[in-house]
Amino acid sequence: LFRSNKIFRETMKKIKISHQSEVLSHLLKLQSGTQRTLFSKLKNLPKRPSIKKFHEFVDYFQWLMSFGNVMGCLDGIAKVKIEQFAEEANQLTADELDDFNEAKRYTLIASLIYRSQANAKDALATMFCRLISIAHKQSKKELEVKLNNSKEDTYTIVELFKKIICAGESIKEHAQFAKAFHQKIEDGGGFSLLTNKCDDILASHGNEYRIYLTDMIHKRRSLLFKILKALQLNSPTQNDKLILVIQYLLDNKNQR
Repeated sequence: LFRSNKIFRETMKKIKISHQSEVLSHLLKLQSGTQRTLFSKLKNLPKRPSIKKFHEFVDYFQWLMSFGNVMGCLDGIAKVKIEQFAEEANQLTADELDDFNEAKRYTLIASLIYRSQANAKDALATMFCRLISIAHKQSKKELEVKLNNSKEDTYTIVELFKKIICAGESIKEHAQFAKAFHQKIEDGGGFSLLTNKCDDILASHGNEYRIYLTDMIHKRRSLLFKILKALQLNSPTQNDKLILVIQYLLDNKNQR
C-alpha cells in the first residue's frame, strides 16, 4: 500500500507538470444533455474494427490519441502495475473514482488511457495485416480463375497458330502470307484481344499470384493509407528504413 501511494504521488507530480489534470478531470463530468461521462466512453473500447465500421473506429482511436503520450506520466511504473491500475479503473464508475484522492484517481485514469491506446493501436495494426492478407488470398483466387479460363484460351491460341503455320506452308509469296496472317488474327478477335489472352496464359502458367496483387491492394489503397497515417509508426531500433519508406508513401499518396 505504501509503495502504491508513493507511485500515485509521483505520477500526480508528472500529470501536473504536463498540465493534463484538467483533461483527466473532464472525463468524470457528465456530458451536456446526457447522463453519461467520457469516462464510460473510455472504458467501452469498440470491438475489433470491421471494414464497414472502420471510420467509426478511427474517430475513436483519434480521440484516444488526443490525450497525448500519457506514458510520460507513468514513466518508471512497471507495465504489470500499469495493467493492474488500468483494470481497477475499468471496474469503477466515474462517481467511484471521484471519491479517491487526486493522485490515485489520475493514476488510474492515465493507466486506463494508456491501455486503451495500446489496444486500439493493436486493433488497427491487426486490421492492416488482415487487409493485406485478404489481398493475397484474392490474388491467389484470381490466379486460379485465370488458370481455369486459360485452358479454353490456350486451345484457341494454339489452334490459330496452327492455321497460320499451315497457311505459311502453302503460301510462298511474303506479301500474300502477311495479308493472310493479318486476316486470321482479325478473324480470331484482333491483335489486342489475342495479346491479352496470351498475357493471361503466360501469367497463369507462371504460377505467380503476386502479379495480381497490385490490383487487389489498389482496391484498398485509401483504407490502408488511413490506417498508416493514424498509427504513426516508429522503429524500436536505430534501423528506420522501413519507417522512411512508409513516410515516403504517405507523403506521395496523391501521386499516381
